[in-house]
Amino acid sequence: MANYYVVQDGDSTGPFDRDRLKQLIAARSLKPDTLVWTADMNDWAPARDVADIVGLFPDLPPPPVPTNKPPPPRGAPAPSPASGPWTVQEFGRLQIGAAMSAGYAALRRRPGEAMAAVLVVSFPPMLIDPHLWFTGNISPDGLFTWGGGAWVLGVFNFCLATILYCGLCLYMINLVRGAPTSLDQVFTGFSRWLSVLAYSILVLGALFLGFLALVLPGIFLFVCFVLTPFILMDGGLSATGAMGASFRAVMRLGWWRTFALFLLLVIIVCVFWVAVALVYGILAAISGYSGGEIKAGIIAVFLQSDVGTEWLLSHVVILVVFAPLTVYFTAVYAAVYEQARTNEERRQDRA
Repeated sequence: MANYYVVQDGDSTGPFDRDRLKQLIAARSLKPDTLVWTADMNDWAPARDVADIVGLFPDLPPPPVPTNKPPPPRGAPAPSPASGPWTVQEFGRLQIGAAMSAGYAALRRRPGEAMAAVLVVSFPPMLIDPHLWFTGNISPDGLFTWGGGAWVLGVFNFCLATILYCGLCLYMINLVRGAPTSLDQVFTGFSRWLSVLAYSILVLGALFLGFLALVLPGIFLFVCFVLTPFILMDGGLSATGAMGASFRAVMRLGWWRTFALFLLLVIIVCVFWVAVALVYGILAAISGYSGGEIKAGIIAVFLQSDVGTEWLLSHVVILVVFAPLTVYFTAVYAAVYEQARTNEERRQDRA
């Protein structure tokens, strides 16, 4: 069965396979009169008139022989048989602008829930960070060293953050597809915790060896494995299988294109950070106080304590400021994964 695009709220979403279409029908997001489209169709058509889909509605008869083609839906693109919202080319190269637009469009559907998902993922690791609960020593060269159980807590914190992030990846995949979403999806990483931790260890090991080898191999591997958590959570593969699938997907999308998207997102972060720093500096200049004095005053007013408060306040501010960027970046890479998945399904159909 081919994958279909579905019009929801005037926007084209998808593509969706058979199982996803069933989920949309169960959630009443896909109805008999909902317009759908796939690469073998010349135009959008109601779901009741499409033989592949009408059978998924248990209480509908088979469709009649179509006589007239319905007009394209208002507010949605009318793709040709050779193109869709991605304008997929031969084994589709990554389209950076399309990926960023798809991520933004997905977030517009549920901005509050998406932001809440990122906060749910971010708060537990932040609160468990060893800096809050352990003191350490600062060496003459300025390095902070932990002692005793802080290392155990640090490892646990890393594992928790990785598992929650993988759950966030699955949430963003469903959001990009237009499938039903809920905040409990961010905890789905716990159902595959062993594979998630194996993936994180293998990827970190590969990156460590790559950066030891004059940095460039590390950058190459980082880009190649960027889709691994999305494939791991959505494809049901093992850690090594997901890493291999990510490598192949990035090569087919175009390594340089994927790297260019990463650089563009990094530039956005840098610009955002500079803007925050400028605001901080302007406040310091207007008030006549130094940046350190302003920070100390904020801590004294809001927290009334100096035990770990500077660290906690700085992390809360960073979380609030950069949560929107985290939401957007994860949605963009979910959109990139969706294009890679579509490319792979079309490649298999043509094989």
